[in-house]
Amino acid sequence: MKRTFNIQAAQLAGEKISVSGWVHSRRDHGGLIFVDLRDHTGLLQLVFNSDNPEAFSLADELRDEFVIRAEGMVCERAAGLKNDKIPTGAVELVVERLTLLNRAETLPIQPFAEENQAGEDLRFKYRYLDLRRPKMQQILKKRAEMYRRIHQYMDDRCFIEIQTPILANSSPEGARDFLIPSRLQEGKFYALPQAPQQFKQLLMVGGVPRYYQLAACFRDEDPRADRLYGEFYQLDLEMSFVEDGEEVRQEVEPLMRQLATEFAGKKLLDLSDLPVGNGQPIPRISYRDAMETYGSDKPDLRFGMELVELTRVFADTEFGVFKQAECIKAICVKNGASLSRKQIDQFTDIAKSEGAGGLA
Repeated sequence: MKRTFNIQAAQLAGEKISVSGWVHSRRDHGGLIFVDLRDHTGLLQLVFNSDNPEAFSLADELRDEFVIRAEGMVCERAAGLKNDKIPTGAVELVVERLTLLNRAETLPIQPFAEENQAGEDLRFKYRYLDLRRPKMQQILKKRAEMYRRIHQYMDDRCFIEIQTPILANSSPEGARDFLIPSRLQEGKFYALPQAPQQFKQLLMVGGVPRYYQLAACFRDEDPRADRLYGEFYQLDLEMSFVEDGEEVRQEVEPLMRQLATEFAGKKLLDLSDLPVGNGQPIPRISYRDAMETYGSDKPDLRFGMELVELTRVFADTEFGVFKQAECIKAICVKNGASLSRKQIDQFTDIAKSEGAGGLA
């Protein structure tokens, strides 16, 4: 019998079906055993009656996360027993035949515990169990949806998706390479690509007008807040006969808007009144203006804490720290007088780590 997904059972009252999945929970009521079966579409209640001793006996052995297949009749629940909290809450499957596909030992982590989840290290060790969590399943689905949107957008604009090689020669991109020894050429190595830069340039020379791929990039560098160690994925693209970088930005900006608003549900701020930039809602800020105004080439524009140039103001100062400084900039910190000495020292350390001489 062909497998039926749990969610489909809600529309199949009075029909015989076969379902498969994991035991989410089990309740023994003496002559009746209830099992909540979980698949990727949700939960379905299974009912085992002692009138069917073979299935009932096997159901008595079931424990959480056992993998089973159940065949039986979909029945409407009594009015007072319906569960409005799940899509299949109006029906249940009265099991006629039960097959145990796989047993499960006591789990080292509890994927469905609402509180007191295991630590990250333990969840990574048992990643296949952690992936069963609804949150993790949702993240995987959201990632697939994001990829689908990107593919659709690029395809609609006549970009050609091309997968470039993973095993290649070294092409330094500012980080160390990951090296793979060659079996056929002893003493020589392949390098995993830090970016597909050389390949996409070859494609342009080869006559490909517009190229893109969701490229895997491998860099042996320290992890960042927005990038895992070793491997990350990026939307990589190239366009031939482009004279101005603004043409590329205009091509990609609608996609960024779509992903931020329609996909992520965010609201974009109108930044046309920024003190720097070209006055557009999503402004173009030159590298020089970004560094001079924010001290970073990727500033967080949610905070209006621009750097104020004061070098000329203190040109004739006798204050030792300022007198020796090549450049003096100030930040207006509201309620800064309430900062403790410890907090100020911490901010000073941050400033020094970014190249400043210090704070005053």
